Amino acid sequence: MAATGRKKEAQALLQDYCKVRCNRHVAFRKEVRQAVGGSAILRGMAAGL
Repeated sequence: MAATGRKKEAQALLQDYCKVRCNRHVAFRKEVRQAVGGSAILRGMAAGL
């Protein structure tokens, strides 16, 4: 989504998984933050995770 210019939708999807669906899975949230931080396309979206 982010690669096609739909960054708000991508951020909402990541926030949904990190804060709602998998909110008790700390390791999953950590991996998502690391992946987002390491991605040139998604960089800057990690603040909301």
